Amino acid sequence: MDSIYKKLKNNNNYNCYSGKEEVEYIFGDNKLSVNEQIDLCDYLLDKVINMQNKNEICPDFTLKENLLISYKDVFLRKIKIILDEDLLNRQWLKTFTEYLIFKSFKTWMVKLGLILLEFYENGSEIEKIIDVFSKEGEYIFYLDRTIKKMKVYEDFLFTLSKNTKGVIKLFALTNITYDNDEILKYFIEKAYKDDVYQDVYIDFIMNRIDLIRYLKDDMDEKKLDNLSFILSTYLKENNITSSNYNYDFVREYFKIVKSRGNTLYSLYAIYLLRDGVIDNNKERIKYEVDKLLKNKNMTYIFQDSVEKAKGDCEAIIDLADYYGAQLSFEDFLPYLEKNKREISVYFYIVQDGSKKDKMQMIKYFYNNFKVKDYIGNPKDIGGRENTLEDLIFALVISSSKTMPEEGKTISMLGLFGNKNEVRREAIRILRRYRDDIDEKEWEIIKDCYNREPNEKLKILLEKLIFSDENNKKEFVEVKDKIEEEHVEDVYLVTTKVAGTSYRHRRFLEEALETSVRFYLVRDTENEYNSISIKIVSEEGYVIGFVPKQYCCILNNMIIGNKYLYAKIEDFELDKDYIKVNIYESYEGVVEAINNTLQMITAEQNGSYIN
Repeated sequence: MDSIYKKLKNNNNYNCYSGKEEVEYIFGDNKLSVNEQIDLCDYLLDKVINMQNKNEICPDFTLKENLLISYKDVFLRKIKIILDEDLLNRQWLKTFTEYLIFKSFKTWMVKLGLILLEFYENGSEIEKIIDVFSKEGEYIFYLDRTIKKMKVYEDFLFTLSKNTKGVIKLFALTNITYDNDEILKYFIEKAYKDDVYQDVYIDFIMNRIDLIRYLKDDMDEKKLDNLSFILSTYLKENNITSSNYNYDFVREYFKIVKSRGNTLYSLYAIYLLRDGVIDNNKERIKYEVDKLLKNKNMTYIFQDSVEKAKGDCEAIIDLADYYGAQLSFEDFLPYLEKNKREISVYFYIVQDGSKKDKMQMIKYFYNNFKVKDYIGNPKDIGGRENTLEDLIFALVISSSKTMPEEGKTISMLGLFGNKNEVRREAIRILRRYRDDIDEKEWEIIKDCYNREPNEKLKILLEKLIFSDENNKKEFVEVKDKIEEEHVEDVYLVTTKVAGTSYRHRRFLEEALETSVRFYLVRDTENEYNSISIKIVSEEGYVIGFVPKQYCCILNNMIIGNKYLYAKIEDFELDKDYIKVNIYESYEGVVEAINNTLQMITAEQNGSYIN
């Protein structure tokens, strides 16, 4: 059986996609703590020293190989210390390293050997080792220090980046110093474009590359568009102040866009920079950006991009919000032709689309997605295991809440959804259209209840079947509506609304969606609680009651002609939870003052009757 070294030596091809565990650790956020690294390092050092003391070179222990990268640097520092203190014999370490690299059959042993190359002094052998193991993504990150000792390591990495993809290309591009202008331009203009690691490259460019130096080069429209794409992609997830750049970069970039920016990405990058500068220059930047964004050229770029489906949906949606433009589902069709799973489109239509848009989206879903692939096998699966298709299905169901016929039809399908999110949304919509469900459909729903694998969804189905049967559709007249809120309105208390589980679901949802304010009205006909207070929507629908502990004080305030209203802070109807903030309106104070003044005036005129 050949050793790993011999197998790779006889292979002339690059394995660019092994080593994903190393990539996830190096470029991810899930790092081991210092103490954890030290513990792992001490364990390994003890094993190595024991082997030396027994004059053995074949390890009689094992390691979790994917963790070696996580404490490599700590291990190297400690090895250097014990070598300087002569606690480790250099000749033995050389022999041990050679065994691990050339003769071992286990990957963790090879990785340990490559780490120890830091102390290996045979130059001709090192070049052969680099040549062999740089073909394999799984091993190349353990060679970083050794490669950087090469006299022409920048040229080596540059060539490697051009000839490889995936993990090996990522290693090469993130270990170059970019002092060379040719390499700098190659990375920014071409090399970062990658199906797998593009976001990593863009983050690296924004934090490690001298872009101000690049801006001062000959910046034509093509280069500007490319840089704007990099910048806008980064700024969608990050603030400019979290990068390596400051006001000087923003000012220089802004000047270039102002003079020759003619693409959607330039427009979008400037828009994202608008609120991104958090220092003394913030207001100045915001003013200059608004001025630029609203000039004829920039507004034309936006309109032209919508008409011709340029750029990406997220940019179009953000800019539409800035310009106050209403996008229709038809505007998005060219984008969906490129990628029907563009989820930002579905989110936008659910939140901001008209009834016509939502109807078109439902039809589009039926015509372009195989619904049968997402139903028929309900499992207790959610969270990260949702596919884009499952999330889109759930969003399409959600969009049907103002369309009884379509909403009921697609929600009945959604009850059989493979993923929890789809079934949850279907149940929510069906509770809204409970009055429209026929006997046959009730039998289907009850069968779904018996089969439901998720306990929380089973409870929601139980509420759908039983809890809404006698729920109230109660309306009352609101006599004193508040025309507008005032800065002098007085906040009184935050509380949960009582009795929401006994309210009719459809009317409750409509009230929460349409009412800006809710009014506090005394329940004078309540035989059991004379100080009961109803919370009523602007259309007069009762969504619930003020909890008993606040009724006495608030009831007295209403009797004393105080105007009280509530605003929704949070709600989750599946849990029968609505939280409101209650205020005293300043209008009541003004009216009381006016009444007092009128009485004083009347008394002074002799017309006030006691």
